[in-house]
Amino acid sequence: MNREILFRGKRVDNGEWVNGYLVKKIDPLYTDIETHCILHQERDNCGCLMPLMTWTRVDVETIGQYTGLTDKNGVKIFEGDIIKHKENLFEIKYSTEQARYLAVLTNGVFDPVAMQNCEVVGNVFDNSELLKGEENE
Repeated sequence: MNREILFRGKRVDNGEWVNGYLVKKIDPLYTDIETHCILHQERDNCGCLMPLMTWTRVDVETIGQYTGLTDKNGVKIFEGDIIKHKENLFEIKYSTEQARYLAVLTNGVFDPVAMQNCEVVGNVFDNSELLKGEENE
């Protein structure tokens, strides 16, 4: 398998996005409490990657997996992204029935989109108003 497995999530400490490897940790004192973390490399003040990996706790509701695809600008497309193709906006969702990622119009209808011709314009967590505007049209 030659596909990059990558996740992103919003940090609980400052609300910023972080990309890396998803880890579910169980609190050793309370075995019924799960903490979701992203394992990643931090950058220093110069923007260089630090040599050690860091655990960062993320909001479980914001976790999305990288689809393995990029948009026309080379931006990685994640589950939960909002993409624009021609004049239409789509939400990227994972379908367990079809075992693949779908681009879904706001009315719930799937439309096959060539991902290479689309552009990531936001995500459902930071830019949900984009989809609300689309529903009114």
